[in-house]
Amino acid sequence: MRRPALAFAILASALALAPARAGADGHFALFLGRKSLSASDWAPVESQQAGGVVMSFGRDDWPVHIALDLLLSNNDAAISQSFSVTGSTSELDLGVRKIWGLGRVYPYVGGGLARMNVRMSLESHGGPTLRSPLASGDTGPFFLGGDHAFGYWADTGVLFRAGDHANFGIDVRYSSANVTLNSTSAPFGQPPAQDVRAAGLSYGLLIGGAW
Repeated sequence: MRRPALAFAILASALALAPARAGADGHFALFLGRKSLSASDWAPVESQQAGGVVMSFGRDDWPVHIALDLLLSNNDAAISQSFSVTGSTSELDLGVRKIWGLGRVYPYVGGGLARMNVRMSLESHGGPTLRSPLASGDTGPFFLGGDHAFGYWADTGVLFRAGDHANFGIDVRYSSANVTLNSTSAPFGQPPAQDVRAAGLSYGLLIGGAW
């Protein structure tokens, strides 16, 4: 697990398991869904499986809550009998989230700063030929490499309270960052770096708890 993901998991677990103080309010939920990225930069792995955690915390008399979320996504696709390309993103989102309580229904909107990590890699599986499809310098619509950058995110969704502390719901999020990828395949004729727009729409289900 990468260091940002590990640090987030430790922080989220501590906050979720800590005894609730008077006036404390918030929720912690697992996210499971999909992420859609631009085909011009990400084909053939522009549609990715996504998962992560979504958390808001603060006091019940605050106008907004602090939002701290972590989302991961990835997909792989064969581009020949011997090779496949793998694309992945991770985003650590920090910001604020406004939550309205309407009985057992809690609609919300949020937004803030995103730290986006992206990576595209080529993997060999053996087969009839071991000649890389990139040997001629033809990379197709994708660019191999990885790096990180800061951008922004915004989300909206709704939580439904089940019992005293359980929550389930849906979340829809747009996040964007312009990342300069450093090539991992310069010997195959790629330029040393290329700008990629890591912008995508994530949508999925939430299940977790509240305090």
